Amino acid sequence: MKILFITSTRIGDAILSTCLLRHLETVHPDARFTIACGALSAPLFEDFEKADQLISLTSKKYGKHWVEVWTKSIGTKWDLVIDLRGSALAFLVLATKRLVWRSKKVEKHRVEQLCDLLKQGGYEMPNPQPHLWLSDKRLKKGLPVLSSQNTPLIAVAPLANWPGKEWPHLQMVELLKRVYSQGGPFQGAKFAFFAAPNEQARLSEFKSRFEKKDLVEVGDYSHLLDVAVLMKQCNFFIGNDSGLMHMAAALGLPTLGLFGPSYDLFYRPWGKKAHFLRTPELPQDLIDQADAGNENLLMQNLTVQDVYQGVKDLAILYKTG
Repeated sequence: MKILFITSTRIGDAILSTCLLRHLETVHPDARFTIACGALSAPLFEDFEKADQLISLTSKKYGKHWVEVWTKSIGTKWDLVIDLRGSALAFLVLATKRLVWRSKKVEKHRVEQLCDLLKQGGYEMPNPQPHLWLSDKRLKKGLPVLSSQNTPLIAVAPLANWPGKEWPHLQMVELLKRVYSQGGPFQGAKFAFFAAPNEQARLSEFKSRFEKKDLVEVGDYSHLLDVAVLMKQCNFFIGNDSGLMHMAAALGLPTLGLFGPSYDLFYRPWGKKAHFLRTPELPQDLIDQADAGNENLLMQNLTVQDVYQGVKDLAILYKTG
């Protein structure tokens, strides 16, 4: 069976879409895949062993990037084409079955919307779960060992691709110092801070508020799957709505995502141990504030005490299994 799978450029969306790949490789164990996605998210799929071809797309004027996908796929008769970009490409290649997703005003999480799409093809997904494939070669390549059995390690992603989505840094610092202090849910823990390569300067400024003995240095690893290997060693994740948050949830970490001007209804972390908190304001109210020229500190009304209680509650669930 040959499957053409077209997914997102955005890292978070691409990670959520892996729930479809995971299901299809399970129900079609002999299937082979061609995956087309944006250059930013393409590394996520490099260790997917059932991929015969990974097409990394760079956006071009007039949609010319789709011509590249077409030329690489036109000679194949596809058993199934799944297009999560809503392009015309699915109808320009030979295919037995086509499933094309287009954004609709439906009040369901993105994962649930993708499940509905697959149902149109006759599939049932009772337990959809995003997944990251990590090859033995990658696991054995000598990436740093971060964790210690005796010391909890908390992954923290304090930044985001838009400052409006960031919980105020001073509040995040206060939270973390309460979390690892005496009597806190992770007493004596160390922190591993994660951020995108272009955010490293800002991350260094954030880390300067902590003593070095309380930190575990992750290093500046730019490959997404290397970052996943490092994050997988952590015991817990706290962070804003971001691709890193979705990565943590897909890895099975107890994950607490913090939301403000983004829609948790669609993009909350998805997983058995994934939870979220949001500001008392609704997303659209905060977006309106940003449109009016006030995009800083949109999330300040999400209190330290609320997030601290959220960490405690999730820590209890995690420790009790």
